[in-house]
Amino acid sequence: MIFGSCPHTNIYNFDDTIFISYAIIIVFLPSNYIGGNYRFIDQNLEPIYTSIFNQHELNNLKTFIIVVPTDCEHEIEPIETGFKVLLIYHLVAKSK
Repeated sequence: MIFGSCPHTNIYNFDDTIFISYAIIIVFLPSNYIGGNYRFIDQNLEPIYTSIFNQHELNNLKTFIIVVPTDCEHEIEPIETGFKVLLIYHLVAKSK
């Protein structure tokens, strides 16, 4: 996925009618952008911000991987300038 400047960008939720999804692996590739902080909400619904995925330019040149449980709400905040490139993998099993 490539995210560019826009007022709000959400990562979609996987359709569980065909597959049972256990987790999402997100690979943040080196990109040139400002903004676009990655955010997820824990089971207590308290916002948790991971500083490793913030808008500091030095971090944009590194590849980062994060694994998110399927039932965890998560999003990428608006990107001010540039583009953010991600690879998204779903760990799934076939449903009944």
